[in-house]
Amino acid sequence: MQDKPQDKKSAALRATLALISEQGFQGTPMSQIAQRANIGVGTIYRYFSSKEDLINALYIDVKARLVQYTLRNYVEGMPARESFLLILRNIVDYFIEKPVELLFMEQYANSPLITTATHEEGLRMFEPVNNLLSAPEKNNC
Repeated sequence: MQDKPQDKKSAALRATLALISEQGFQGTPMSQIAQRANIGVGTIYRYFSSKEDLINALYIDVKARLVQYTLRNYVEGMPARESFLLILRNIVDYFIEKPVELLFMEQYANSPLITTATHEEGLRMFEPVNNLLSAPEKNNC
């Protein structure tokens, strides 16, 4: 049975996340990512034009999961204090459960590899959380 293309792309993302958290950006060559993902280097280039493209895609992937987890159990109209504590607890819990993603996000946030488009997409994705945290008057303060 042949792997689905999405499985190979996901395998590349997972391998990249694990290796970067272990070795950093510079210490993680594409050949090692392919080996860890059990796919060919050419397969990675089918989905990503470069290592930087792969890393930017990984950032968006991790950020999407973080936003979804951060907003779990949030109900519109919750009191501001309750909303803030829930969101903060969710963020902390997420990174406790997924320390590899924390290591990646910390490295990436301080990296020149982040593109303007990726930075803007990350901000757009996190906008619902930022809106909740920056507009307490809307949340029954």
